[in-house]
Amino acid sequence: MASPEYLRVSEWLLIANDFLATGRIILALARIAQAAGAQVIGTGAPIEKTFEGGRQSLSKLNVQVESLATIVGMDDGRSSLAGR
Repeated sequence: MASPEYLRVSEWLLIANDFLATGRIILALARIAQAAGAQVIGTGAPIEKTFEGGRQSLSKLNVQVESLATIVGMDDGRSSLAGR
């Protein structure tokens, strides 16, 4: 459940999502955490679509953003992966 009533003041959170694309989901969860007085200390996703700008959107959180694999583009229905 994504509701501030389930969080306590001064809790530390790591927000994980299946994909990092635009960053909107993580930003929304961060707003809920902040409304409850909790602190987001980092975010992560197994796969990041760098061409959708999510990492840049999350920069306002001032936390570490981690991903395991990055997709740098999609052309003709095929993804282009970047090495780590």
